[in-house]
Amino acid sequence: MAAQGSVPDTLGVDDGPRDASATADPRRGGIGAGAVVVVAALLTGLRWIDADRPAPLAALQAMVPWLVAPVMLVLAFATAMRRWRTAVGAFALLCVHAALLVPWWIAEDPAGALGGPPLTVMVANLQYGRGDAEAVVRAVRELDADVVVLIEATAGARTALRRAGLDRLLPHVVGRTRADAGGMIIHSRHALDDGDAPPAPSLAFETLVTRVRAPGGDVLIVGAHPLAPWPGNTVRWHAEVGALAGWSARVPGDVPLVVAGDLNGSSDHPVIRRFARSGMVDAHEVAGAGRPLTWPNGGRLLPPLLHLDHVLARDLHPVAAGTVDVPGSDHAAVWARLRRVQAPR
Repeated sequence: MAAQGSVPDTLGVDDGPRDASATADPRRGGIGAGAVVVVAALLTGLRWIDADRPAPLAALQAMVPWLVAPVMLVLAFATAMRRWRTAVGAFALLCVHAALLVPWWIAEDPAGALGGPPLTVMVANLQYGRGDAEAVVRAVRELDADVVVLIEATAGARTALRRAGLDRLLPHVVGRTRADAGGMIIHSRHALDDGDAPPAPSLAFETLVTRVRAPGGDVLIVGAHPLAPWPGNTVRWHAEVGALAGWSARVPGDVPLVVAGDLNGSSDHPVIRRFARSGMVDAHEVAGAGRPLTWPNGGRLLPPLLHLDHVLARDLHPVAAGTVDVPGSDHAAVWARLRRVQAPR
């Protein structure tokens, strides 16, 4: 008989099987973390598939940079849980993403000496003319912009911009307005001459090609707006961007070339990177200005997620670049300051 207050001999003895879930949860978490790394690696690999279908492909490619966030969480979890194989896989995948993203924050040196006055080019999608005209003109004034490409320009937007003083700052104008998303106008501080410009590729929306008679020499400016790769449009979008890239490669190299517009795609789309084969560079990347996020802009639920608006240049070196908020539009504007590269003597 046990003494009063004594502890029974059986106290603390394991009389039965433990709850299996207590030991299974860590293993299940490790498997889930490994699965996230595998799926993220497969999605990252989509970045190198140059195809116009299936329809979700373009959207998945555009979201590739955002895979960094879940992979970083997996790395932290796997390290804490000592799941070393998963941690090594996550770290290796982050290294791949770092190799893709870090160059956007490192300015590239020009291939030669820079000469002549800079040319500042800005492009703004006005979203059916709803973009704030005062904000656009204020940006043109503050940046001392020489050329502004206005996409989705309507007659109402043209009137508002004129009243805000755009014509006084940039008096030379080409293009036309439309009630839908297809309107486009280009304003320039310097004279414009599209008489001898090569014909633009045929896209669903307006494409403008004009020659800017800049003080440092002529520059060919192209305003472009391919269709968005929504379901049902992905094949057409891919073809239109490909046509722009192919056209750029065929344009004679006697005059510097700038393609400015809402390309509805990012550098994670192979068809956008195809521009590099024509000798063009993204101004933000070369200037080390970081990867701009331009859409959707001004939303209450989501910050801008994608880099859809671009200034691409050939035979000009970007020395600065940035973005400008345009209230009323779902796109932020982008701008770049370009300098001529002098040929070695």
